[in-house]
Amino acid sequence: MPAGFVGIGLVFEFNNRYYKQTLTELQFRFNNPGKSQDPEFPLQISQEQLVQAKDFYRRNRDLSIFGGILFYGIVAIDAYIDARLARFDVSQNLSFDIKPSIYVPSLVGNLGAPVPMLKLTVRL
Repeated sequence: MPAGFVGIGLVFEFNNRYYKQTLTELQFRFNNPGKSQDPEFPLQISQEQLVQAKDFYRRNRDLSIFGGILFYGIVAIDAYIDARLARFDVSQNLSFDIKPSIYVPSLVGNLGAPVPMLKLTVRL
């Protein structure tokens, strides 16, 4: 369980870091045309490509937040189910029996005939 939260946190951190890096480069290029601040983004990379990269990292960052909330919900549901089943009896006394029986209906005037049946008994 903690590994899931760590993994989602790392994905969030990765995407957030690159989102901020591309956003900073875009803002710098907007204020200083024809120049590049970060050597990781040479001038051969257009502003349109930087906008697409920024949007990509922002989308993945937001999806990792949604994934973290979803993972937390799954963990909470699992914990609730475990708590509800903590006192569930799993001893050797769990069994069921099937026995033949005869049912005699009690109708007015004794017109009912005995009916053979199977009786199922479940012990929890």
